[in-house]
Amino acid sequence: MKPAFKILILKTATRDIPLHLERGKGRRVGITVLSDGRVRVIVPRRVGLDQVLVFAREKAGWIERTLGKVEAYTHLISPEKSAERGMISILGQTYPVKIEPGRGRRAAFVDGVLIVPAADPNDGDAIRRRIESWLKRRAEQVLAMVLSKGLEAASAHGIASPPWSVRWMKRRWGGCARDGRVVFSVRLVQTPLPLIEYVVLHELCHLKHHDHGKSFYALLAKCLPDWKERRKALHAIVVD
Repeated sequence: MKPAFKILILKTATRDIPLHLERGKGRRVGITVLSDGRVRVIVPRRVGLDQVLVFAREKAGWIERTLGKVEAYTHLISPEKSAERGMISILGQTYPVKIEPGRGRRAAFVDGVLIVPAADPNDGDAIRRRIESWLKRRAEQVLAMVLSKGLEAASAHGIASPPWSVRWMKRRWGGCARDGRVVFSVRLVQTPLPLIEYVVLHELCHLKHHDHGKSFYALLAKCLPDWKERRKALHAIVVD
């Protein structure tokens, strides 16, 4: 999102909504509710601010309904946005990110702060790669622990420890191949621990039932009785 050239306030019966205005090349005003809860308004150059507010008031009901849906989600900060925002989400909590001059050192989590060394503090790609590298290492550590715990429940149903790995996945939290290999998304380590436990047991149960039939869910319920509540919470997660 480009920097707003102006912020207007849309007053409704229940709240004040900041409108982040950007100049656009089109002929019409456009309104978008972003995943982080900001309302972006694209304003053609010949459209005045009074006209923008009139248009926004006409769309106020839609804006409020859409904001309500967005705010119902739990938003986690992605590695791509961590340096820009100075924060990162780890195990469902938000921690500060500190960029420090340095070469050759890995990022490290020290006293509740993710310290990221950077030869050039303006090199966003290099900083992002160091953050992603740290997250992948942390994901491997956390998932090894959660898998060990999950297998205590799953082994009672004939499920053995599978070969597994961690990699970047955009659309999935995890997966189980027909040959028994299990993969987890690095981004999973950004979610709360109970949700990681759910994904791990979900994939372990797929070692016995490769579909989502009744037998699969019956096994999942034996291993994790509150799986429905955890799945609902996971579906409300947005990493942006």
